Amino acid sequence: MSSRLYRALLRLLPFDFRREYGEEMAGVFDEQHRDARGMSASARLWTGTFGGMLRLAPREHLAMLRQDVAYAIRVLRRSPAFTISAILALALGIGANTAVFSLANAVLLNPLPVADPSRLVSVQTLDRQNPGYSPLSTDNFRDLRDRSETLSGAAAYTFLPVRILGNGEPQETFAQAVTGTYFDVLGVRAALGRTLGPHDDRAKGASPVVVLSHRIWADRFGSNPSVVGSTIRLNGHPFTIVGVAPPRFNGTFGLFGPDLFVPFMMYDTLVPGTEWFEGRRIRWLNIVARMAPGVSFEQARADTVVQGDRLAKEFPQFNTGRGLTIVPLAQATINPDRHDTFVRAGWMLAAVVGVVLLVACVNLANLLLARAASRSREVAVRLALGASRGRIVRQLVTESLVVALAGGALGLFLAWWTQQWLWSARPANLQLAAFSPTLDGRVLLFTFGISLVAGLAFGLLPAVQVSRSAVNTTLKETGRTPSAASRPKLRAALVVSEVALSIVALTVAGLLLRSLLEAQRIDPGFDVDRTAMMFYNTRGGGYDVPRARVLHQRLLERLRVDRGVRSAALATRTPLGGGEAHTINVAGRTPPPGALGFLVEMAAVSPGYFATMSIPIVSGRDFDESDRPGSRRVAIINETMAKRFWPAGNAIGQRIQQRNAPHALEVVGIARDSKYLTLGEDPTPFFYIALWQQETPSVTPVALLVSTTGDPSGAAAIARGAMREIDPEIPFTNVATLRSLIDQTLWAPRTIALLVAAFGGLALLLAAIGLYGVLAYTVSQRTQEIGLRMALGAAPRDIVGMIVGRGLIWTAAGAAAGLAVAVIAASGLGSLLYGVRPSDPITLVSVPLLLGAVAAIASYVPARRAARLDPSLTLRS
Repeated sequence: MSSRLYRALLRLLPFDFRREYGEEMAGVFDEQHRDARGMSASARLWTGTFGGMLRLAPREHLAMLRQDVAYAIRVLRRSPAFTISAILALALGIGANTAVFSLANAVLLNPLPVADPSRLVSVQTLDRQNPGYSPLSTDNFRDLRDRSETLSGAAAYTFLPVRILGNGEPQETFAQAVTGTYFDVLGVRAALGRTLGPHDDRAKGASPVVVLSHRIWADRFGSNPSVVGSTIRLNGHPFTIVGVAPPRFNGTFGLFGPDLFVPFMMYDTLVPGTEWFEGRRIRWLNIVARMAPGVSFEQARADTVVQGDRLAKEFPQFNTGRGLTIVPLAQATINPDRHDTFVRAGWMLAAVVGVVLLVACVNLANLLLARAASRSREVAVRLALGASRGRIVRQLVTESLVVALAGGALGLFLAWWTQQWLWSARPANLQLAAFSPTLDGRVLLFTFGISLVAGLAFGLLPAVQVSRSAVNTTLKETGRTPSAASRPKLRAALVVSEVALSIVALTVAGLLLRSLLEAQRIDPGFDVDRTAMMFYNTRGGGYDVPRARVLHQRLLERLRVDRGVRSAALATRTPLGGGEAHTINVAGRTPPPGALGFLVEMAAVSPGYFATMSIPIVSGRDFDESDRPGSRRVAIINETMAKRFWPAGNAIGQRIQQRNAPHALEVVGIARDSKYLTLGEDPTPFFYIALWQQETPSVTPVALLVSTTGDPSGAAAIARGAMREIDPEIPFTNVATLRSLIDQTLWAPRTIALLVAAFGGLALLLAAIGLYGVLAYTVSQRTQEIGLRMALGAAPRDIVGMIVGRGLIWTAAGAAAGLAVAVIAASGLGSLLYGVRPSDPITLVSVPLLLGAVAAIASYVPARRAARLDPSLTLRS
C-alpha cells in the first residue's frame, strides 16, 4: 500500500482512533496478517483477536487493555443516545436478576455460621399416615443419640415463650431450650463469655444460665461487655448471663431466630407442668446432628432409617407407622415440608428475571447491530489500512463490555433499591429477624459475572458480523443502502425472539396475578373485618392451670361488658395458624393399614369462640360455661369431619377417642368449615375441644380474639385496659386485625406476583422498544424505496399498513413460539396457584392480545413517520 493511499484512508477515521492506533496499524496489524496467511477464516479471527495478546508481556497487556477501554469510552460518549439506551436496558435486566439472586442467597444459599456445615444434618420423623417431616419425641431422640454409630454427636432444641424482666421494660420474646451438646455439635463459639455445655444439662432446674443472641445484646443491653455475670428474670425466675452468641448466629432456622439460649433442663422451670412432654408420645424436639468422620450422607441416612425401624419394633404403641430419616441441615433451615415450595418459587422468579435479562441482551445485540451498520465504513477503512479482523472484533467487544459493566453497576443500585422497597413493604408483624438480604461478596460476584457474560455473548455477534463485511463493497457504498453489516433478517429474528421471551414472562405473570385475585376472593370461613387478635402468656407470671382459667374468665367477662366489644373468646390456635395434630379413633371406622388411628388437627377454644369468629354452628350446640373440668368431655367438629367419619349424617352424640387420653369426647355440635392453615387448602377435617376442660397447660401463648362493633384496630387498647385491672404485668404481643392477618398470609404470593408482573412488564417494554428500533432503522434504510412507492401512487395508509403489518407478522411469529414454551413452563406452577389452572384460557388469550396491542403501537410510530415523507425531497436527496 502506498503512503499516499495510507494517509488518505487514515484521514477517513475518527481523530481519536488515528491518535491511538495509527502506528499500530502500520506495524502490528501487518505482522499479524503475515503470520495468519494460510489459516482458515475462523483460525485467522481467533489468532487476530487473542493470538497477538498471548505473545505480549503482562505490562503490554495492561497497556493495550487501557488503550482499548479509553477509546471505547470516548466513542460511547460521542453517541449518548445509544449509550444511555444500552446501559438502561442492561441495568433493568441485571438489576432484576441481582435482586432475586440476593433474596435466594439470603434464604437458600447463605451458609450458617457454623463449623463445616456440610457435615451437619437434621433428623426428622416420617409418618406414613401423614406424609411429611415432623420432630422427634424426647425418648426417641435419646435412644438415637446413644445408639447411632454414624453420628458423632446429636443435639435437641425447641422454642419456648419467655418474658424478660430487668434492664429495661418487660419484653415478650422467644428462647431456645438446647441440650448441652448443641453448641459443640454446631461448632459455635461465644463472642463474649461462654456457650452452654454438657455440665449445664445434667439435672432439672440445676443451671439457671442463659446465652444472649448478639442481636438482643446490642438492642436491649447496648453491647455492654460487662453484661456477662449479671442477672435477668425470665418468666419470673433469675437467670445468670454467661455469654453472648456470635454476630451472625441465630440458631439453625433461616427465617426465624431466638433471642436467648437456655439449657434444656431448665425448660420445666420456665414452663411448669410440662412433664407430660417426656417420653415417646409428644414429638416436639428439633434435632441437629454431625456425621462421624469418614461417614457419607447415604451411610448416615441408611443407619438412621434402621434406628427408626428398631424403635418402631421396640415401642409399637408410639412408633408404629413412623420412621426416622435425615436431611442436610441446609435444607432444614426452612421447614423441610415447605423447602421445595421455596425452591420452586425461587426457580420461577429466577426464570422470569432470566427472561428479562435475555430480552435486554437481545435489545443490546440489536442496538449493536444497528451501530455496527452505521460504522461499517469506519471498519472497512481500518481493514483496508491493515487492521486484522480479530483486532476489530476485540475493540468492538471492549465497547460492549464497557456498556455491560456500566449497566451492571447501575443494576446493583436498582437491586439495592428493590431490596429496600420489598423489606419496607412487608407486614409489620413479619420481622424475620434472622433474615438479612444484603449485597454481599457473592451477590457482587454474581452481578459482575452476568455483566461480563452479557457483554461478551451479545457483543461478540455484532462485532464478528461487522468484521466480516466486504471491504471493497462497503467503501463503494454511498451510505444510503443497507450494508452487509446491517443484516435485517438477523435483526428481525432477534425481535421475534424478544417477543417470544416476553410472552413467556407475561404468561407466568398473568397466571400469578389471576391466582392472587382468586385468593383474595376466597372466603376464609370467619369474619375478618370486625375482629382483632392478640396474644398473652400466663406462664411467665407463675400461673398454674386453675389460676390461669380464672384469669381467662375474668378477662372475658370484663371485655364483654364494654360497649365497643360485640364478643370475645380465647383459643390455643390462631386463624390460619393450623391446629395441634392428634391421633383419634372412631367407632366403626378402620384406620389406614399400619396406622394407629386417624390424624386430625384440633384447637381448644372458650365459649363464645364461634360467635366471635362468626362461624355458624350448623347442627347441635356451642360450648358453654357448663363444659368444665369433671363434666362430660365434649367436642365440636367441622362439616368435613362429619361427612368423612359419619356420612349418614348422625355425627351428633358420637364419640371420638384421642390416643392416650383417659376420656372420650362426645360430639355436641357441627361448625361450618373454614380455612385452618392456608387460603388455598382443600376442605380438611378439624375439631374443637372446650378450653375450660383442659387439664394440661398450653406451652404457647393463648390467643385473645375480640369482635368489635366498629373499627377493630381499637380492640388492643380496650383489651390492655381490661388486663391492667386484672394483672398489669401481663403484656399483649402480636396485636393484629384478622384483615391484616389475611394480608400477611397473602404477602408472599402478592409480592411474588407483583415482582413477576413488574419483570414481565419490563420484558414487554424492552420488546416494544426493540420492535420500534428495528422498524425505525428499517424505515431510515428504505427511505428512497418508500419515496419511490409514494411517487408511484402509494397512499400514506398503504405505507403505514406495510410497516405495521411487518411488525405484527414478527409479533405473531414470536407469540406463537412463546405460547408453546409458556404452556410448558406454566405446568410447573401448580402448587403456587390458587384456584387457577396452568392452562388458564383467559391468561393464554389475553397475554398475546396485550402484546399485539403494544406491538401495533410500537410499529405505528415509525410507520406514521414514513407516511409523512415528502417523495420529491426523498428522491432528490
